Amino acid sequence: MESEKYCLSVINAFVKHALTHSTTWKTTNTELRRVSQLFTSNGYPKKDIDDVIRRRIDAFMSKNKSKTKERNITLYYKNTMSTA
Repeated sequence: MESEKYCLSVINAFVKHALTHSTTWKTTNTELRRVSQLFTSNGYPKKDIDDVIRRRIDAFMSKNKSKTKERNITLYYKNTMSTA
């Protein structure tokens, strides 16, 4: 049980790093494929890797959607140096 949780945490950390440190979707995709190959080569179950990647991408995209819905508030101020 603990080793399964540990395995998922390790995969999760690598996927999070790929999503937050890549500058384009092309590099993100390349990095996620590299991470997937790395863990597959080290005996991690492919299903677990794919599940973590899918959940992380869904969370990342929903977080970015909520950011675009933010309202801008315009603050007006009078310059203290003005003569008006």
